[in-house]
Amino acid sequence: MKVKKIVGGPLPTNCYLLTDETAGVSAVVDPGFESPELDGALRAAGNVRAVLLTHAHFDHITGVYRAVELTGAKVYLYSEDLPLISNSVQNVSSIFLASSVPPVHADTLQIGRASCRARV
Repeated sequence: MKVKKIVGGPLPTNCYLLTDETAGVSAVVDPGFESPELDGALRAAGNVRAVLLTHAHFDHITGVYRAVELTGAKVYLYSEDLPLISNSVQNVSSIFLASSVPPVHADTLQIGRASCRARV
Protein backbone atom coordinates (compact mmCIF):
# COMPACT_ATOMS: atom_id res chain seq x y z
CA MET A 1 0.00 0.00 0.00
CA LYS A 2 1.43 3.34 -1.06
CA VAL A 3 0.49 6.34 1.13
CA LYS A 4 0.80 9.93 -0.09
CA LYS A 5 0.23 12.81 2.36
CA ILE A 6 -1.11 16.12 1.07
CA VAL A 7 -1.57 19.09 3.42
CA GLY A 8 -3.84 22.04 2.71
CA GLY A 9 -6.90 24.04 3.66
CA PRO A 10 -7.71 27.08 5.80
CA LEU A 11 -6.69 25.07 8.87
CA PRO A 12 -3.87 22.90 7.54
CA THR A 13 -5.36 19.42 7.32
CA ASN A 14 -3.65 16.17 6.46
CA CYS A 15 -5.23 14.34 3.55
CA TYR A 16 -3.98 10.91 2.52
CA LEU A 17 -4.15 9.09 -0.79
CA LEU A 18 -3.95 5.31 -0.29
CA THR A 19 -3.05 3.27 -3.36
CA ASP A 20 -2.80 -0.47 -3.82
CA GLU A 21 -0.53 -0.44 -6.86
CA THR A 22 -0.94 -4.18 -7.46
CA ALA A 23 -4.74 -4.01 -7.55
CA GLY A 24 -4.75 -0.57 -9.21
CA VAL A 25 -7.23 1.00 -6.79
CA SER A 26 -7.05 4.00 -4.46
CA ALA A 27 -8.93 5.81 -1.71
CA VAL A 28 -8.60 9.34 -0.39
CA VAL A 29 -8.84 10.08 3.35
CA ASP A 30 -10.13 13.42 4.68
CA PRO A 31 -10.10 15.69 1.62
CA GLY A 32 -10.64 18.76 3.78
CA PHE A 33 -9.75 21.26 1.07
CA GLU A 34 -9.64 21.83 -2.67
CA SER A 35 -6.29 22.45 -4.35
CA PRO A 36 -4.53 21.89 -7.66
CA GLU A 37 -2.12 19.53 -5.87
CA LEU A 38 -4.96 17.35 -4.55
CA ASP A 39 -6.75 17.41 -7.93
CA GLY A 40 -3.53 16.31 -9.63
CA ALA A 41 -2.93 13.52 -7.11
CA LEU A 42 -6.49 12.22 -7.53
CA ARG A 43 -6.18 12.25 -11.32
CA ALA A 44 -2.76 10.57 -11.21
CA ALA A 45 -4.01 7.87 -8.83
CA GLY A 46 -6.59 6.84 -11.40
CA ASN A 47 -9.09 4.39 -9.95
CA VAL A 48 -10.14 6.19 -6.73
CA ARG A 49 -13.06 4.18 -5.38
CA ALA A 50 -13.63 5.70 -1.95
CA VAL A 51 -13.52 8.94 -0.01
CA LEU A 52 -12.96 7.99 3.63
CA LEU A 53 -13.84 10.54 6.31
CA THR A 54 -12.46 10.12 9.82
CA HIS A 55 -15.10 12.54 11.10
CA ALA A 56 -17.40 15.26 9.78
CA HIS A 57 -15.77 18.52 10.85
CA PHE A 58 -15.51 21.12 8.09
CA ASP A 59 -11.72 20.93 7.91
CA HIS A 60 -12.01 17.26 6.92
CA ILE A 61 -14.99 17.46 4.52
CA THR A 62 -14.63 20.71 2.55
CA GLY A 63 -13.06 18.98 -0.48
CA VAL A 64 -15.42 15.99 -0.56
CA TYR A 65 -17.64 17.30 -3.35
CA ARG A 66 -14.65 18.06 -5.58
CA ALA A 67 -13.05 14.65 -4.88
CA VAL A 68 -16.28 12.89 -5.83
CA GLU A 69 -16.69 15.10 -8.89
CA LEU A 70 -13.19 14.14 -10.10
CA THR A 71 -13.32 10.44 -9.25
CA GLY A 72 -16.92 9.25 -8.96
CA ALA A 73 -15.93 7.62 -5.64
CA LYS A 74 -18.41 6.83 -2.89
CA VAL A 75 -18.12 8.63 0.45
CA TYR A 76 -17.74 6.63 3.66
CA LEU A 77 -18.23 7.99 7.17
CA TYR A 78 -18.64 6.47 10.62
CA SER A 79 -22.39 6.10 11.29
CA GLU A 80 -22.40 8.23 14.45
CA ASP A 81 -21.17 11.23 12.44
CA LEU A 82 -23.95 11.01 9.85
CA PRO A 83 -26.11 13.62 11.67
CA LEU A 84 -23.13 16.00 11.86
CA ILE A 85 -22.29 15.84 8.15
CA SER A 86 -25.89 16.76 7.35
CA ASN A 87 -25.90 19.82 9.63
CA SER A 88 -23.90 22.62 8.02
CA VAL A 89 -24.30 24.81 11.10
CA GLN A 90 -22.81 22.22 13.48
CA ASN A 91 -19.95 21.21 11.18
CA VAL A 92 -19.40 24.84 10.03
CA SER A 93 -19.33 23.73 6.39
CA SER A 94 -21.91 26.29 5.31
CA ILE A 95 -19.06 28.79 5.22
CA PHE A 96 -17.03 26.66 2.80
CA LEU A 97 -19.30 24.25 0.89
CA ALA A 98 -21.65 24.93 -1.97
CA SER A 99 -22.77 21.30 -2.22
CA SER A 100 -22.61 18.18 -0.17
CA VAL A 101 -22.38 14.52 -1.04
CA PRO A 102 -24.38 11.99 0.98
CA PRO A 103 -22.12 9.41 2.63
CA VAL A 104 -22.51 5.67 2.44
CA HIS A 105 -21.93 3.78 5.69
CA ALA A 106 -19.82 0.66 5.89
CA ASP A 107 -18.03 -0.86 8.87
CA THR A 108 -15.38 -2.43 6.64
CA LEU A 109 -14.19 -1.30 3.24
CA GLN A 110 -11.92 -3.21 0.88
CA ILE A 111 -9.30 -1.16 -1.01
CA GLY A 112 -7.48 -3.53 -3.29
CA ARG A 113 -5.85 -6.16 -1.08
CA ALA A 114 -6.17 -4.05 2.08
CA SER A 115 -9.22 -3.40 4.20
CA CYS A 116 -10.16 -0.49 6.45
CA ARG A 117 -12.44 -0.85 9.44
CA ALA A 118 -14.37 1.91 11.25
CA ARG A 119 -13.68 1.95 14.98
CA VAL A 120 -14.58 4.23 17.85
